[in-house]
Amino acid sequence: MKRWGLISFFVLLLVQSGCSSYSINRTKNYLTPKLDMEGSAYVCLGEDGRFNSKVYRGSGMAVTRIIMENLSRYLEKVTKGEYSKSYEEALKAALYGGHTYLFCPSIIQWENHYTEKTEIPDKISIKINIIETLTGKQIDSAIISGKSRVITRGGEQPQDLLATPIRIYVDSLFQ
Repeated sequence: MKRWGLISFFVLLLVQSGCSSYSINRTKNYLTPKLDMEGSAYVCLGEDGRFNSKVYRGSGMAVTRIIMENLSRYLEKVTKGEYSKSYEEALKAALYGGHTYLFCPSIIQWENHYTEKTEIPDKISIKINIIETLTGKQIDSAIISGKSRVITRGGEQPQDLLATPIRIYVDSLFQ
């Protein structure tokens, strides 16, 4: 009888913990562009994420870093931009830097909960716009979202939910 109780406990634990999940959705009917590996990228540094009145300092940098790491697997020159107040400023900086592509990430949702105690999962959602710098034409736009498990190892952050979907998204741009 104890054995069945123990088995039931572990099954319940497994069901409750679930898996981290993510999604990648193109925001328009774009065909997946094939980016030139001979090109270069300028990645904007966006604003930090917020949830209610809390600002998550460094979250904009964390998103930019993950995108840059993945782009660096394909491109020799990937530059981090400074926070720009406008799209025009970022495009000018990318053009002056001789970059082929401008990547503009923005944080839509950033929720960091103490999941182990509250059982509220971390959630993240970012939007990435890709602009061809010479033409100023937007060539892709995607929303990447992630949600943590209810039971985590502790100390996980929303940006931890981005590694896999951003890698998959960037891979799709070059393959």
